[in-house]
Amino acid sequence: MLWARRSCDFLRTTSVQSFCSASISLVGKMDKESQWTLSGLEIELPSFEFSATHKSPEFTQKFPLAKIPAFEDDEGFKLIEGMAIARYVSSLVPDAGLLGRNAKETAQVDQWVHFVETEIHLPASNIYIGIVMKFLPGFNEEQHKYYKERAERSLKFLEDYLASRPSGLLVNDSLTLADI
Repeated sequence: MLWARRSCDFLRTTSVQSFCSASISLVGKMDKESQWTLSGLEIELPSFEFSATHKSPEFTQKFPLAKIPAFEDDEGFKLIEGMAIARYVSSLVPDAGLLGRNAKETAQVDQWVHFVETEIHLPASNIYIGIVMKFLPGFNEEQHKYYKERAERSLKFLEDYLASRPSGLLVNDSLTLADI
């Protein structure tokens, strides 16, 4: 579960509950053992037991697919899928500029997020699932080579782009969701 609240007027009494994987803990600064802050948004990370918490009756009653991450606020608003949750949480702190400072920057944030999902994460996942986990029947050396070259090409493109940026960040001179 993840509890979050922001101390601004429109969210002062709102607490947010989310069940998530540990990957969300990369976002923000750790203040104490189980609390993170991100641009004024406080995020508490209670314990989460993989393969147990998201299969519990309490969780599956709210989220029948039993997928993580999953999100529910105190008004019953629910989300699944990490990117949708990340965009929503980022939108709770608009002054932080995590989604960009204008429409063009927001489009660039989306571009880079989707680029990483499809051009880096997907090929790398296919290699891992095919070779290490052996969950892709028929996964062969030709497929491995294809996904490896695709991931390497995309990583080179990303490295070159970042090297051309004075800030070293993807969209502007401030941290955005694309950089996280």
